[in-house]
Amino acid sequence: MSGRRNTILSVALVAGLALSACSSDSTETADAEAAAAEAPAAKSDEVAATEPVGGEAKSGDSQSAETAKPAAPVGETGPPKPYQLVRTLNALQDQTGVGNRTAHLAQRSLLQRIGEEMEQVPNEAWADPKNGRALVSYVLSGGEPAVIKRLLDEKIEIAGVDKVLAAAAAAYAERRSDEATALLAKVNPREIEPSLAAHVALVQGIVFAQREPERAIKAFELARLFAPGSLVEQGALRRQAMVASKLGRWDEAEKLSAQYLRRFGQAVYAPTFYRELAEQLAGEPDTRDEDQFVRLTKLFNLLGERERRQTYLLLAEKSILTGKVKMARFASARASELYAVGSRERARLEVYGAAADVASEQTPAGLAVLQAVDRKRLGSRDSLLADAATEVGVDVRREPAEFVIDEKTAPVTEDALTAEQIQSDPPAIIDTARKSIGKADELLKAAKK
Repeated sequence: MSGRRNTILSVALVAGLALSACSSDSTETADAEAAAAEAPAAKSDEVAATEPVGGEAKSGDSQSAETAKPAAPVGETGPPKPYQLVRTLNALQDQTGVGNRTAHLAQRSLLQRIGEEMEQVPNEAWADPKNGRALVSYVLSGGEPAVIKRLLDEKIEIAGVDKVLAAAAAAYAERRSDEATALLAKVNPREIEPSLAAHVALVQGIVFAQREPERAIKAFELARLFAPGSLVEQGALRRQAMVASKLGRWDEAEKLSAQYLRRFGQAVYAPTFYRELAEQLAGEPDTRDEDQFVRLTKLFNLLGERERRQTYLLLAEKSILTGKVKMARFASARASELYAVGSRERARLEVYGAAADVASEQTPAGLAVLQAVDRKRLGSRDSLLADAATEVGVDVRREPAEFVIDEKTAPVTEDALTAEQIQSDPPAIIDTARKSIGKADELLKAAKK
């Protein structure tokens, strides 16, 4: 047993070295492939409360990023009022929610133009509660906080909005995280007009997620309740699934993930969710049984073929990095069915699956694949991983009963990893492997002797 545990540790360490010490390959990776489908947002994903999401632009789309502008109210003259400006923004966001990529691209331009229009609004206009709520909604949607900051500094009334909420919106938009969190903790979304409450609850979930995950989940649930079918719900649902996963609620995370994929799988921000899903699964204890893998396959079948193969490939890579043998083997096998024989992706999957075999009871089979794989079809980091795993496999076959790391080349210290840590605390493995890169390097040198 100790030999097998040390083998898993060795593969995890050499994988960490191979996949972190080398620069990205010129070949297409699942992460890069998925990221290419994600268009830029008005601000970062953590700042914009309503994520601009959508699929391919429909043939009837006519509005572009260059022509997007606030609509003039029918039957009225003069500049549009703040609440009418934000209504235009919401209409555009609704279009992104039904798959209009052109509307998604137009959102950044529109946010900027709305900000310029709001700077020209006279102070007395903010005495209208509809305008006050629209201003906060705009800021939480990724808009510039200049106007709301000026109104707060000059102590001008922002009707319909509590001063604490207005200050929280400004702090959030400027990424003053601690201040925003403290202020938002004092706000009760149930006491706010529903259209604004959804934005507030989503932002609360985002800022609470790191330190108060249980509170974040409740906030995300509120956001979804206040704005069903909206962009706010999409963002809340995706984040709620990830928080549930971090709390170890695997079944809940899987159900939320399935719901997201069924309803929003073609959204522009869906590739972000695919990457998060792979990281979530690679972070779970490697204890799934056959029935659970069948259920996981059904979850992945909700993705389109392109997205499915990309996510399986990414999951295989992340799983071998964290020493998750069963998950790496599963993902490698499923992805291999979706990539052509002879492709570079297929070669990468052969390496990940074989490395998992080396760290399990199938060392001879894994070693045979690693020795046969064409290194010309691999990028630098995957080639290094294949070589390192091959050397480990050779040593395992030479001393199958007791494969032990030589203490002279890899001394055991207080931060040495155990097999239990490998199974229960994958982030610690990655962190320790990267911090202890010298130790891993010495391991590789010893294995090659």
